[in-house]
Amino acid sequence: MSQKQQEAMRARRTCPKCNTVHPHVVHGMRQECATAEHQERLDLQARTCWPCSRVSLAPHPQERMGSCAPCWLHRTIQRQFEAERLAVRSRTCPGWDCQTVTATDEEIAAVRAANTWHEPRWCPPCAERAEQERAARLRADQTAREQAEQARRDEIAELAAWARPSWPTRTRSSSTARAY
Repeated sequence: MSQKQQEAMRARRTCPKCNTVHPHVVHGMRQECATAEHQERLDLQARTCWPCSRVSLAPHPQERMGSCAPCWLHRTIQRQFEAERLAVRSRTCPGWDCQTVTATDEEIAAVRAANTWHEPRWCPPCAERAEQERAARLRADQTAREQAEQARRDEIAELAAWARPSWPTRTRSSSTARAY
């Protein structure tokens, strides 16, 4: 065999990971090398922060769910902020810039324990204002519908008046008139 043929044969029998020459053809990597590379990938994945992709020297603790300390703290504070915002929204009037407390934390906790939906309660002034605005919107919608209907009737009457002179007039002779 020529030198090139021998080199090609040696290359087919060499593991690309450990560069060990084997007596048989190696397809891809040896099983031991593939297992070691897979384990290296798993170790790297355990040390990589999911949100920011930083790699640390040691694996992240399980309670941090794959996050580095800064990302875990950020997410924890963000969750606490959202929980507090939800609690404030649940116990205050949803009216216009109204901060009147309409429910206690105990009432909200009881609703959540019962696993039912809790709609924030309105304070009397905001509820009255909301009802007045709703009634005004309904009246405005009704007025707009009536105006649109009247405009359509006027348009049809105008078109009929315009077209009336061009309509053919038919007169029936008494001999062709039928009894209906």
